[in-house]
Amino acid sequence: MGAFIARIRLAMINAVGGECRSAVGVGDIAMTMRPSGGACFFSGVMTKLVFFCMLASMSATSVSAQPIEDAFKAEINANTVTILGGGINGTYLRFADDIATAIGDGDNLRILPMRGDGKNVRDLFYLRGVDMAMIRADEIETLRGQPHFPNLDQRLKYITVLCLEELHVWASKPEIRSVSDLQGKVVAVSGGALEAVEILLGKLGITPAKLVESRPLDAIANIENGQYDALIRFAGKPVTDLDKMSEINSQMRLVPVPYAESLSDTVYVPTTLSHDDYPMFIPEGQKVETIAVNALLAVYNWPVGSERYLRLARFTEAFFSNFSAIIDRKGRDAKWDEVNLASTLNGWQRFKPAEDWIKRQAQTGDVTGATQAAPVRRVASTFKKILKTKSRTAPLAAKRR
Repeated sequence: MGAFIARIRLAMINAVGGECRSAVGVGDIAMTMRPSGGACFFSGVMTKLVFFCMLASMSATSVSAQPIEDAFKAEINANTVTILGGGINGTYLRFADDIATAIGDGDNLRILPMRGDGKNVRDLFYLRGVDMAMIRADEIETLRGQPHFPNLDQRLKYITVLCLEELHVWASKPEIRSVSDLQGKVVAVSGGALEAVEILLGKLGITPAKLVESRPLDAIANIENGQYDALIRFAGKPVTDLDKMSEINSQMRLVPVPYAESLSDTVYVPTTLSHDDYPMFIPEGQKVETIAVNALLAVYNWPVGSERYLRLARFTEAFFSNFSAIIDRKGRDAKWDEVNLASTLNGWQRFKPAEDWIKRQAQTGDVTGATQAAPVRRVASTFKKILKTKSRTAPLAAKRR
């Protein structure tokens, strides 16, 4: 800006009183030489007058443009929301991308996926620019009682229950035949789930010698060289990079995780992994027991009517009303087949605009593809029932609410 003004000054000097140019510096408009007759003095005065008139005009133009700029900025922000996902090859980021592609409506509703690093609850609460986050339902347990996270149940809401995140336990040593054999072992944990895994293993009565945070392929390599004994990972089945895992350690296999009574008051549910999920690791016709936890699309509990609340309400309406666009999208993640927008999670409160939408659907009896993925549509009558019954997941203990 300073250089621009200097050029204006010089141009005006050149235009007024050419005989004085040799004596005038760029920044010295008023300090001209004064030949007889006062011609240069007059030129300097006129130059200053013209300059200040132009500067005033520029300022007026800037001021008049400011409301337009502010309105444009407000419009862009009012129509844009972000979704914090997970790793580049993970289910969360693929889900966020599916939502953005199918539901996004240009500048009318911009949905921006963000890569997460396993600290999604923290970032949802405190990182600027994060509107929504995909989280596991067990993450909230890892933050209870910690500084900066009081009143979690009141501050954290969910828009919808998503898919299941299955627990994968990988090992190659023949003596590790079940999750209970991890007692006293060095166990790697990926996906930012170290605290959750520590709590989970404690409920199963298992105390490893050490839990280490590690990326999956690095952990597999360290299992191969004997540094680690096993890898634990929450991920939507099937996980990626199976070929690379097998190349690093051809003896890798999935270890069973039987459901225990000690998990009955938690968010974990029993499930299985099959040959169809992992043909390289599970023989045809066999299954491996494990547990799973629901993923959620979570939001911060903003005050009703606030800018952030209204922005999320607009997204929620578009997401629920156009859910079939996600399901019908070619190339979307297969885990969407598990999603039923009417599903609830005991111990959690749904975001009010989402709850209102669900209630409207129940009243109108509309239980078509707008609410359920393909496998669920076959049993459309369960939509109303699920609103009156327990969640498909195990309830949280009353003492935790």
